[in-house]
Amino acid sequence: MPAALAAALLLWVVALAGGAQMFILFPDRVAGFVLRGIGRLPHDLRPLFGLQLFFHLWLAAAVADKLSFGFPQLALAVRRSARIMQSLLLCMERPLTLAAPEAIDTCCVGEERNTLRAYLLLPMDLPGPFPTVIFRTPYGASPTQPTAVELAEHGFAVLVQDTRGRFSSEGEFLPVQHEREDGAATVEWVHKQPWCNGKVGVAGMSYVGMSAWAAIGTAGHRIDAALIVLSQSKVKTLVVDPNGAVSGEFMVRWFFLVFHVLGDGWRGFWRKLWTSYWSDTVGKALYHLPIRSMDQAILGRPLTHWQKAVDLVDDPQCPFWDNKDVLSDFSGATPPVMLLAGWYDLCKEGTLEDFRQAGERARLVILPIWHFGFWRAWPLLQNITLWMFQEHLEARAPPHCPLGRARVWASVLGEAPESFLPFADWPPPSVIRCYHLNGSELRLERGDLWQRSYRYNPADPTPNLGGPSFSVFNAGPEDQAEVEARMDVLVFTTGPLEEDLLIAGRVALELCAEVGSPSADFVGRLCVVSPGGKSVNLCEGLTRVRGPGEQRVAVDLGSVCCRFRAGHRVRLHVCSGAFPRWMRNLQTGEPVADATCMAAAWHAVGDGSVLRLPVIPDPPEAVEMLAGERWAWVAHPEKHHVRTIAFKGA
Repeated sequence: MPAALAAALLLWVVALAGGAQMFILFPDRVAGFVLRGIGRLPHDLRPLFGLQLFFHLWLAAAVADKLSFGFPQLALAVRRSARIMQSLLLCMERPLTLAAPEAIDTCCVGEERNTLRAYLLLPMDLPGPFPTVIFRTPYGASPTQPTAVELAEHGFAVLVQDTRGRFSSEGEFLPVQHEREDGAATVEWVHKQPWCNGKVGVAGMSYVGMSAWAAIGTAGHRIDAALIVLSQSKVKTLVVDPNGAVSGEFMVRWFFLVFHVLGDGWRGFWRKLWTSYWSDTVGKALYHLPIRSMDQAILGRPLTHWQKAVDLVDDPQCPFWDNKDVLSDFSGATPPVMLLAGWYDLCKEGTLEDFRQAGERARLVILPIWHFGFWRAWPLLQNITLWMFQEHLEARAPPHCPLGRARVWASVLGEAPESFLPFADWPPPSVIRCYHLNGSELRLERGDLWQRSYRYNPADPTPNLGGPSFSVFNAGPEDQAEVEARMDVLVFTTGPLEEDLLIAGRVALELCAEVGSPSADFVGRLCVVSPGGKSVNLCEGLTRVRGPGEQRVAVDLGSVCCRFRAGHRVRLHVCSGAFPRWMRNLQTGEPVADATCMAAAWHAVGDGSVLRLPVIPDPPEAVEMLAGERWAWVAHPEKHHVRTIAFKGA
């Protein structure tokens, strides 16, 4: 079997290399042939095949580098052909050259002078020095990181660095604690290198984006541009929302990934991932009580960072977070920054707040994606990355850039998938439309006296389906039928709309509630219902209150941009849980970190409750972004607002 696999792998690489020379000589003809072939596939198979082709090209290039069999030209031919095809698939500029990676030592940081190590990618056969882009990651620096390779192939030097205490870098990893210091040291070190021309940018997604914010916070005057994706500059709100919601799923999954699955680097990664999946380590940890010992359920041992960090759930002024929360306070110089957010990302509101604070040189693109769904917007992400650094580090106008002068581009949920609206700022000017809750309806006028109640039991918590979750499989837009069938969820719906309704901005809910326990959570979730009856989530929020007794509860559902078409309906969920997205409220009123007892309770909402939507009174027409001659973004047949890629025939 090993011999057969090796032979198949060799045949696969050689077959790709065999066509490489033809592709290099006649790239447009070969690409046209491939794209016409994709265009003849059944409509629903085109996106899948296109993305698989992109993946195979990338993988073949990586394998060819490892297995060149003494023929370096073979590896170069495969890499070159793969990269040209990828640029055509993504509607990007053709690469100028290939990337030449090298493992290097960078700066020394901390009192112990720990060496930070990295991969440096330089454009092959191009004269330097070059504008430089820095990525700082705790997930393992790689010379094949796709965005880094893309930038290097277009004339940038790229540094992909392991953060302190991770993988090849020395020291102890303390999440976010050293990123401001180390980010500044790295920026200064890069400025002194002979391959850097003095123009420096920072970039990253998720934690890597946080490390970029940290560098801006301490060395913003030495940074010329930044691109930050699905991230934010404040850390505490990812753990505990100001309204009291505890992001238990994010805490468990992130610590599991970083300290268990990647705890020893890539050594044993797949074995740990498989055994943990089989034994449902994360699922059991999410139900574990008390929260303070969840680290032992995840890792099998206490973790100092966890023990100190969880104090935040009971004490917002917890001193442990003093040097770990604010990565950039915007008090110093802030370079031009491009922020990419997702409507279903858990960092969405943090990203929007960063945009408001970053000043006039900040720009914002909001995509219909979630944290692990970034690949659905891969063509746009890669293009915007290249455009941003070409404009600010090379001082040239990038070709085919659709962003124009608008500071904000927001994808429109409920529209055709390539539809975006340009705005001068966020949130845009709007008129608040009030929908009064009445029985099971949402009405424009206030109705009769009414009250509805439900029983919430934390032993059987109300689940979340999709939404802003830190989950690979349960995030984004999902059919809410299963949630709406539960007895602990109240559903309120308008009649079919007579005309289109466009909302853009922050959605607010005010409940006249009767709380039946010493502590309770109230969740509000906005949905759109199609004429066929399918209900899909748009945005949601949670507020924690003290009880018992009657009180008015304000629930911030977050920001959204959606066009409700005529014939569709607006729907609202009211409940007391969205597990595991938010940690269960045990409803006893005990300190959260150490509580183990739980109690079921009845809660009610009644007359005077109102949903407030930010309506755009004169809605502009949405415009297409990145619709090329060879491909376009199309709607998934089952999820009209989920964007995929379809390839045109000729």
